[in-house]
Amino acid sequence: MSRLIIRSRREDITRFMNLVTDRIKKINEAEPKPVTGKYGVNVLADKLHPKTQTLVISDNRRLSEKTKILSLTPADGSLSFFRAGQSINIKNGSFSSPFPLLSAPGEKKYEIAVFTDANDNVSKHLFELPVGSVIEASGPEGLFYYSPLRDKKTVIAVCTSEGIAPIISMAKSEDFNLKIIYCDKSQKFVFKELLNGFTVEYTNEFSSEYIPSDCSVFISGPADFCENVSSRLKLEAGRARIHIALPAQTENLPDAEYKCTVIYRDKKFEFSCFGNETVLAAFERNSIPSPAKCKVGECGFCRCRLIEGKVNTVTTAGIDSRRKADKKYDFIHPCRAFAESDITLAL
Repeated sequence: MSRLIIRSRREDITRFMNLVTDRIKKINEAEPKPVTGKYGVNVLADKLHPKTQTLVISDNRRLSEKTKILSLTPADGSLSFFRAGQSINIKNGSFSSPFPLLSAPGEKKYEIAVFTDANDNVSKHLFELPVGSVIEASGPEGLFYYSPLRDKKTVIAVCTSEGIAPIISMAKSEDFNLKIIYCDKSQKFVFKELLNGFTVEYTNEFSSEYIPSDCSVFISGPADFCENVSSRLKLEAGRARIHIALPAQTENLPDAEYKCTVIYRDKKFEFSCFGNETVLAAFERNSIPSPAKCKVGECGFCRCRLIEGKVNTVTTAGIDSRRKADKKYDFIHPCRAFAESDITLAL
């Protein structure tokens, strides 16, 4: 058996032992003036992943009466990097919504799908915009993407028309075996023309109760669809990737009116919220400065503390996406919470 011998110079060990002392000395000797420049790595990060992007609608192709595909090109010619399956976040006034990208990484444009019948202020706004309109977006971001270190080489994606965009992006760009199960009760399959060349099963309803153990599962669609598929498959924790395509809203909760008090730094806001709208929807309706990205409890940007009152926290397949510490110390995701009493929140 051979032995691995690692030798180090004495000077290296001495530098390591004196590392903290030398740092403190240099800090104390430095001039007490602010740093005016930026580190190179931060300049590069801002260039590759800017906080906001100015995009121009270069094309708006209609797939059906209620569905369009918008092509978005960067106003400055520079497009941010992204992974297949990620989303950009687009604003319209106080309202914002995530839009999964149909395009593949490496293309010189973003493509998104918008639906005129979506329960979403931003989608309806985008649907009516003409070519040449300018919009502001952030991202791309999101955790719904394929990772060879985490996922199997064979992937089964179960989706609806509302959730098919990130699946198409993966199909265009990723090097793995992908089978798409496209569910549409109306059987219109409006994205069918974009699926030529891919392995697709078209069905009016997902009915399988078994997925082979050597496959990873990606589920994408409205919240009730994801809940139904996840429950039916009974997948062990961590095996499925879930993307909820539409913000959590429900018609089954009472429309009682409650008082919502929000403490934001040194300001206090008071307004009404309703039991059948998310707390975040109430924030947006009243122009409360709350950041939001995914609107499905995944990203944590809208996270805030519940000081008083009671909320109903929505789960997917019985999974509460909050961290254990958030549950213990009463932090909630307003995008996945419905008021059940008067509430007071701290942003």
